[in-house]
Amino acid sequence: MTVVEMQAELAAMLDPQDIPRSWTPRELEAYETRRRTLQSYIRIIQNATAKLAEHEPEIAALTLWRDHMVAWRQTLGDRLLASPQRPGTRAAEDIVLGLKLSIQAIDRNLDWDGVVMPTHFPLHELMRQAGYETGYPGPSWRGCLPAAERRLAELQKRRDDAQHQLAQVTAAIATTPTPV
Repeated sequence: MTVVEMQAELAAMLDPQDIPRSWTPRELEAYETRRRTLQSYIRIIQNATAKLAEHEPEIAALTLWRDHMVAWRQTLGDRLLASPQRPGTRAAEDIVLGLKLSIQAIDRNLDWDGVVMPTHFPLHELMRQAGYETGYPGPSWRGCLPAAERRLAELQKRRDDAQHQLAQVTAAIATTPTPV
């Protein structure tokens, strides 16, 4: 039974004041139980569906962000390892500093107070290549890797809870007899 069918059945039910006095207490109780059951099922399905609609796009965006962060962390680490241990020029030092700060931004965010921003910040370059607006923090920044993973786990749990509620209601609907 779909939500639309349940809503139609609920709408077709008699108002409590219009129930015939000839009904037995058992008939009346069964009728009102059906009304409450339908209302409950509809509410649970609508709430769970709304949660899924709300969380799925954010889960997809955070999953993509996390995957980018993991790849970017690897790329930046490889570039840092390939850099000279003792840069000979100010420009080379700036590149190494930019790599280190980019990795720190991914690993744990940065406290920008007192940090001199290097002219070359490789994380911005990687963000631009992936289609994000640059800036740290900025409009595209979804948090460091651990924060993104925590938020993603939280959202996935909420999504799983909503899916579980839908599964429970679906099973209950399938086993609940429809009155004649």
